[in-house]
Amino acid sequence: MGTLVIDRACLADFFGTFKESGYVVVEGGRISKVGEGPAPAVPGAAHIHGEGKLLTPALVNAHAHLYSSLARGIFLKAFSPKSFGQILEQLWWKLDRALDLEAVYLSALVGGMAHLRRGVSVIFDHHASPSAILGSLSQIKKALSELGLRGDLCYEVTDRGGPKERDQGIEENVRFAKEERVPGQFAAHFGLHASFTLSEETLAKCREAAEPLGLGYHSHLAEGKEDPLDALQKYGERTAERLDRFGIVQENTIFAHGIQLSQAELELLAEKKPTVAHNPRSNMNNAVGAAQVEKMLARGIPVALGTDGFGCDMLGELLAARL
Repeated sequence: MGTLVIDRACLADFFGTFKESGYVVVEGGRISKVGEGPAPAVPGAAHIHGEGKLLTPALVNAHAHLYSSLARGIFLKAFSPKSFGQILEQLWWKLDRALDLEAVYLSALVGGMAHLRRGVSVIFDHHASPSAILGSLSQIKKALSELGLRGDLCYEVTDRGGPKERDQGIEENVRFAKEERVPGQFAAHFGLHASFTLSEETLAKCREAAEPLGLGYHSHLAEGKEDPLDALQKYGERTAERLDRFGIVQENTIFAHGIQLSQAELELLAEKKPTVAHNPRSNMNNAVGAAQVEKMLARGIPVALGTDGFGCDMLGELLAARL
């Protein structure tokens, strides 16, 4: 990997740095110099002239569903949801079941290109394609590799398709983590859909598969009311408390949403330090409420931003998070 110089660009970051005209030098895939004014002479370096352009650090989408890129403009004859659960049943669970491996690849390619156009270089993708599970993460990796993007991938295990699909989901997480991780380019989590679609038996199987590989988990957590109601009615405990029994609430875990959480659950997250991926525009679209972000931050809970498949405009997501 050679040396690249980007010069004459307007430079800014998210911590107050602003340079009207400056340069960035990239060596071996890492930023080695940032400065104001003309770029230094670097023999043999490739040059990009950034005059009239704004150059910022690349962005990260901490919770994506790349297959959702195929939902743009989709027409559904029977779509009249009155709850979050019905949105899943009438749209997303129909779309993900229609995917084959080619569609997985194309959705990741289209979604990846859209992320690139929005300045995103790292995608934490939470994937589902119940009719084409085995090999699906390889298709996403292939698409992102062709675009020069980095990814952290997982397959969301669920019981909604029965034991065979559940077991294949576990197998796909394990296969990808063992065979296809690339340091600095592709990492893995162990994917779970959500507590309300996972039995005690399935959670135990997932823990048994994930622990020897040292994997954290990537799961939806208390997005809609369905999640805490299911946990309370079936197991007599809140959602995060149930997942904690299986060792899922840990520092290397990503929980998407975290909306319907009690104060005791917030204290649990503060103790165990998983990352909560906040998805404000998806939350508004699905009418599931707003995460208690200020309380999370006050307790030292790490909070990141994601889109939950609702586009890929991370700056727009940041602005929505301020509302």
